[in-house]
Amino acid sequence: MKDKVAVIGGGIGGVLSARLFTLLGYKVFLFEKSARLGGCAGSFKREGLTFNIGATTVGGLFPEYPVFQVFKLLDVPLKESCQLVIHNPTMILQQNGRKLYLTPYLYEWEEKLRAFLGVKKEPIKKLLSLTENVLKDCLKRPPYFSLHSFKSKLKSFFRGLPLIVKYYLLYNLPASKFLKELFGQVDKNIWDFFNGLTLITAQSTVDKINTLTLLLSLGYVATGVGSPKEGMSSLFDSLSQGIDIYLNSEVISLRRLSRENNYLVRTKNGEEIFQKVVLSLPILENLHLLKEDVELYNYFKSFESMKSAHSALVLYGVTKGPDFPPHLLIYSKDTLKGLTSGKYFISFFKQKENLYTFTLSTHTPLSMWKNKMKPLAYEEVKEHLKKVLLNCLLKEVNLNLQEIKAVDVATPLTFFKYLSRTSLGGIPITMENSISRVPPNITPFKGLYLLNDQSLFYQGWLGLSTGLMNLYEVLKDEKL
Repeated sequence: MKDKVAVIGGGIGGVLSARLFTLLGYKVFLFEKSARLGGCAGSFKREGLTFNIGATTVGGLFPEYPVFQVFKLLDVPLKESCQLVIHNPTMILQQNGRKLYLTPYLYEWEEKLRAFLGVKKEPIKKLLSLTENVLKDCLKRPPYFSLHSFKSKLKSFFRGLPLIVKYYLLYNLPASKFLKELFGQVDKNIWDFFNGLTLITAQSTVDKINTLTLLLSLGYVATGVGSPKEGMSSLFDSLSQGIDIYLNSEVISLRRLSRENNYLVRTKNGEEIFQKVVLSLPILENLHLLKEDVELYNYFKSFESMKSAHSALVLYGVTKGPDFPPHLLIYSKDTLKGLTSGKYFISFFKQKENLYTFTLSTHTPLSMWKNKMKPLAYEEVKEHLKKVLLNCLLKEVNLNLQEIKAVDVATPLTFFKYLSRTSLGGIPITMENSISRVPPNITPFKGLYLLNDQSLFYQGWLGLSTGLMNLYEVLKDEKL
């Protein structure tokens, strides 16, 4: 019998990796702290209605991109099991009273984007051409990165060399400088436009990222973005078929056993030995799990400072209307007195007839939530946030106040309680946080893998599927 594998965390990376190891013949145990799978990409029910939690899109669904390839590899019949569909238009951007409809096809963007930004044709042509090339070169070929042996180091080098040579200059060019060189004069509208897209895809702003990250952020929409018709949890139900899942099973500690390539995993229900472990929880915010193993603890501790300084603030609500777009990105001047970024991403999810639930998410600085409030004060803050977020929504979207109901607000403290995290998804890939500094998903410890949004291939379905393809390539090599 093959090795036993423990997967810690039941979010995107956890379910994908658990299914991969199961299909490869391993005995897999998936441990999830909460009562449901999905993490911040799942959904929940309230009063018979389904609400998507936070990460409401699935990118990379076109056949040439990693999510489609992963679903094919994992033998998940998506159309039959959860009716996952690509949205067209993918997203509507609303800025200064104007709207931009972004479709999944870059060739349709040129005139719309030129008119929306008020710039000349040639810069837009160059921008879209570069974006298309970056998507093709960086996302369409399965990656390979492992430093476990001389052979894997050599393979990693030669597999990555063409990309390094081709995109070295873009990787080292600040995005802000690139935009100034491209457009000459970058006014506030242009700056805000790109900031909005990079915030929701790269979790950072234009002044902090490189040009390669900017182009990947712009191109995300063109990878095929969709969502399941029955809610995000239906996708996790499909992916988790045939996997041994232990919900409400919080892992208390993880350590290596001396002189053996084994790991001892301890939960509240007991302990068990595994030969392989996949960490799919936000490990940089859960370092206490590793305190019994000094080497493991110190390794991950060294990356702790790279966490995002922002968290998410989410309003869940119900509304009525004849039709709403799946996704709407609002550029607002209202930052709620600095509590938010002023960029509000709203996903509408149709329930029945003209009834929709919606998820409004925005960024909030973690520094504003560091001091823990007393329970009563915290509840008062949440009630206040419901009102101000709702008012912001009503100002920006044509909704009838009588037909909208704010259900709840999730704050950084909410996410910590249920998902063991406060920071936003992933380590932002900025000029300071270079790719070479981010922890790889094939760790230096034999049999220990990192498939979460705080690893090399980043966040969301697209990033974690890319990481899974890398894991699959490495596992194939290990078998030889």
